[in-house]
This record gives sequence, structure tokens and C-alpha cells, in this order.
Amino acid sequence: MEDGEPRGWARLGLALRNRNIRRYLIGQSFSLTGHWMQATAEAWLILELTGSGTALGVHSLIRFGPVLVFGVHGGLLTDRMERLKLLKITQGLSALSAMALVAIVLSGNPSVIAVYAVGFFQGFVNAVDNPLRRGFIRDMSSDRELPNSVALNSTLATVYRTVGPALGGMTIAAFGTLWCFAANAVSYIAVFISLYGIDKSRLRPPQFAPPGRGQVRAVYSYAFSDPRIWTVLAAIALVGTFAWNYGVLVPVYATETLGGSASLYGFMLSVIGVGSFVGALVTARARGDHDRLLARSVVGVVLSMFGAAVAPTPEVAAAALFLLGAFGTSVVINAQTHLQLMASDQMSGRIMALFSIGFVGSKPLGGMIGGWLIDLSSPRLAFAVGGAVVAIGSLATRAWKVRNGAMAPAATDRV
Repeated sequence: MEDGEPRGWARLGLALRNRNIRRYLIGQSFSLTGHWMQATAEAWLILELTGSGTALGVHSLIRFGPVLVFGVHGGLLTDRMERLKLLKITQGLSALSAMALVAIVLSGNPSVIAVYAVGFFQGFVNAVDNPLRRGFIRDMSSDRELPNSVALNSTLATVYRTVGPALGGMTIAAFGTLWCFAANAVSYIAVFISLYGIDKSRLRPPQFAPPGRGQVRAVYSYAFSDPRIWTVLAAIALVGTFAWNYGVLVPVYATETLGGSASLYGFMLSVIGVGSFVGALVTARARGDHDRLLARSVVGVVLSMFGAAVAPTPEVAAAALFLLGAFGTSVVINAQTHLQLMASDQMSGRIMALFSIGFVGSKPLGGMIGGWLIDLSSPRLAFAVGGAVVAIGSLATRAWKVRNGAMAPAATDRV
């Protein structure tokens, strides 16, 4: 550690000394809160219109499928273009999708097909926007700031991924879905204020990927030739598919399994949000081997899912979901930080696209499996099966690394 570098909890503020990073994160805080409030309201609206867990899974497929299919192409675009300019475009298109949902609800006769159509459009935007937002934090950071800024950005993004749904659930219970969609549309005002306030002179000089054929294939060769990268991608894909699909599970878990209403749904999401916040704070200040921290967090995810599967009361269920939020957040932050620090500059956008495919793009499959297990039995079965699959897959990956001597060395100079 360099002399004068903050220690302990003070390390959380290292990247915030950079004015560009402060402005960007403030704008993204508003945007991410609104975005996940909208996602929560979309799920609730579909459940009201159809009463089907499978319909929620179909929405997950429609919304996240484009990320799975076109995510690497989106990452390549971010490696070839000025990221700030591209970010303004994707955020503008996202604002349009929020306004479209407001119009659908105000029509007085909302259609599930119309909601699916907006989700499909947003999925294509996200195929570019997900790796773009993660890569832009790199553009704003110096070499010294990069580890902390990556961890802090991951922390805030993950926190708002859970805080936003919690606020969405409470807003639905108090005012209805319309206000979640409206809140997201308004949030983009803060986004554009922050983006147009970025000082371009303080950004890293761009290192664009050269034009040429085979650059999508190149990232797969790059990633899967390095076990430090592909094993982390495998872990995040398992967690994203089978553990982080609570957007499909919790609405039915709260209302049918636990006998609650929209209020309990909002409460359960808020519990996950609090757990995520606690897990994020602890993870953001951690130093050392992110690979080892990732493995421990996966164990915590598995145990919390089994806890949710057998919880006899809402209180025990809330405790399990709190731990799921905390350990799930730790998995996401450690995985993303590890990948950002391992990837080369010209591959960073595409590596973050693979991260998005593993974590975000896996949601169509996870949503469909979760919805099918709900309709087959109950959310309890979905939590139990998900925990078992994550455990078996993680053990198999870990065993391969031990057998082949591919364990990542301790990284004492990292966050």
C-alpha cells in the first residue's frame, strides 16, 4: 500500500476524490433506482394481468434474451466507439422505454403484449449499455484509482439493483405501478445532467479496438484461455441463473407461500436491499484475493437459498433473504472487480460483455426455470433446486482449479 493511501473504511472514498467519478455515480444512483423500480413494477403488472409464474419467466426471456445473444457484439461496440457519446445515446433510449410504459398504463387497458414489447426493446439497449456503463468507470479512473473505483461502482450498482426493487414494491403497495414507471422516466434528468458535466480532458486516452473480422471470437479465445477469467465467468453465470432470479420468485413467494400481499412483497425486497447494502459495504473495503472472497460468498449464497427454501415463517424467510442479498452482492462485486483488473484495455468492453451475459443474460434461463418450478410446485422448490445447482457447479469448478493448479495467487495490491 502506498504511503498516504486511505486504510480501512476510509478506502471507500478514494475514487470519490475524482470529480468525474462523483458526478457519474450520482447520476447513475438516480438512474439505477428508477430502473429497478420499473423492473419491479413490470413484474407485478404482468402478475396482475396473467397470474402466471411462467408469464414472468417469459418476460425475463424477452427482456434479457438480447443481452445473451448480442451481448458480445455490444461489448465490441463499446471497444470501438467513444464511450461517453455512446452512453448518452443508450440512456436516452432507456428514457423512451420508461415513457412508453407510462403511456401503456395510462391507456387504461394495459396489455401484457405491450409490456413484453417494451421489455424486448430495452433488452437490445441493455446489450450495449451493460458493458458500456461498467467500462466507462475505467475511462474515468487513473491507475491508482482503478481498483477502488471498480469496486465502488460495482457496489453502488449492486446496491441499487436491490434497493430499487424494494422501493418499487413499497411504491406499488402505496400508489400502484404507474408511479414506478414515472419515477424511472424522471430519473434520467439527473443522468443527463451528470453526463454532460463530465470533464472529457480528464478521461483516459481511448484505446479503440482496431477494425477487423473475428473480434467477437477473439474475446472467447482470450477469456477461455485464462482460467482466472473463465472460472469467474462460470461462477457469475451460476449465481445469475439460479440465485439472482428473485424478481421471478419473490412475488409468488411472498403472496402464495407466505400468505402475504404487496406489502409483504415490498418488505421482502427491502430486506434483500438492506442485506445487499451491508454486503456491499463490507466487500468494497476488503483487500486481498478476490478469487478466495468470491468462493466464500458463493457458499453463503447456497446456504441462504436453502434457508429460504425451508423457512417456516416470514421472519425466518426474511433472514434468509437478507443473507442472500449480502452474499449475492459480494459475489457480483468480487467477480466484476477481478475481471476488470485482469482484462486488457482493448478487451475490457468485451470482457464486461461476457460478465453481462453471465450475470444479466442468464436471467432468461433462470427466469424460465424459476417460473416453471413455481408452477410445478412452489417457490420453495425453486430456491432449493437453485441452491443445489450453484453448489454442485461451484464445487466442480473449484475441483478443476485445484487439480490443474490454476488457483489465482493472492493479490495483495488489489482492493
